[in-house]
Amino acid sequence: MGLRIKHSSNNFRIFYFHFVDGKFILLHALRKTTSKTPKSDLKVAAKRMDTYLKGSEKNES
Repeated sequence: MGLRIKHSSNNFRIFYFHFVDGKFILLHALRKTTSKTPKSDLKVAAKRMDTYLKGSEKNES
């Protein structure tokens, strides 16, 4: 999921996901300079989410 923030003439996007017990995990943030979000930024967010979820699985065992 993405949160869009407009501050002055700048646009920002923050990628996050809902974990458990009302926790939201912030994955990646960027300042938007084009209308499309670069695939590299999407990949960073996806990789961080995978890493976080794998780490949480280890802690539950």
